[in-house]
Amino acid sequence: TERIRASGLSKKRVRGMSHCLITGAAGYVGQKLLAALSARKMFERIVALDVRPPQNLPPGVSFLQKDIRDRDLLALLRPYRLACAVHFAFVVNPIHNEKEMYDINVNGTLNLLGACAELGVPHLILASSASAYGARPDNPPFMSEEHPIRPFRSFSYAWHKGLIEEYLKDYVKAHPEMTVSVIRPCIIYGPHVDNYLSRYWRKMPLVPLINGLDPPFQFVHEDDVVDFILGLLKKKRAGAFNVAPDDTVSYSEVARMMGKRTMRLPFALVYLLVFLLWHFRYLEMPPGALYFTMYPWTVDNRRGKEEVGYRYRYSTRETAAVLVSKLRRK
Repeated sequence: TERIRASGLSKKRVRGMSHCLITGAAGYVGQKLLAALSARKMFERIVALDVRPPQNLPPGVSFLQKDIRDRDLLALLRPYRLACAVHFAFVVNPIHNEKEMYDINVNGTLNLLGACAELGVPHLILASSASAYGARPDNPPFMSEEHPIRPFRSFSYAWHKGLIEEYLKDYVKAHPEMTVSVIRPCIIYGPHVDNYLSRYWRKMPLVPLINGLDPPFQFVHEDDVVDFILGLLKKKRAGAFNVAPDDTVSYSEVARMMGKRTMRLPFALVYLLVFLLWHFRYLEMPPGALYFTMYPWTVDNRRGKEEVGYRYRYSTRETAAVLVSKLRRK
């Protein structure tokens, strides 16, 4: 927050704004969002920013190969008339270099926030995660957006999302002229998703039910995430929004759908096994993520339905079926 305030933030709005910035544009959600915005011609130009180029650049897209941590980010974006910025640049697949992961996820986001405030970007959408609530035994069945953010430090992805949301509290107070929206999707899957979670499901010979626990899960389709963002860009609603379908599926049900056996195992044994497999680079999932297979972290979606008017095209079970179908083809 101090870095943001020290940057000499301007509260001036730029007239005639017609450009939209997408960070993390080469990611699976970023690329689908680029395609959707291009097809709908919602903006005169889309500015795609990432450290690597997207596979396909639709018409009306300008690509900037840039790290969001770079000090010249503000100067690079200044020529564009940004009406909005959608921030998806984040390390999703865990890496062993915790310092670098923090630098990209947290410091990179702070750098972007500072640039957006300096440029007077009217609408900012940041991708957080339902995992920021933390997976805890005392979580209610469906957490609303008012539920406290309580991630574990042992799972860096969720911890960094939680830290960013804490920074945002001061940022929003300092810049009331900006509309800041936060989306908190549950686990995202779809035909184009290939991440460490899907590879974990594929590699594990059986699915451990740690201490016999079998929590409910939510899966949101990549198309629903993109369409929800499009709805936010039109409605311009501020605040946090959970993004998840109505239904849930249990951990053991997903295992059965994939044709894998489940086995009740003690926490200490599974933690040690995953720690070793993570340490020796066989698994990409750190042991801190195991808590999310033990305790509930399902979210309520009513606010998005009421304020954005969004209705989900895919249920959790339908999205899980997409995951299973894709894994079986591997």
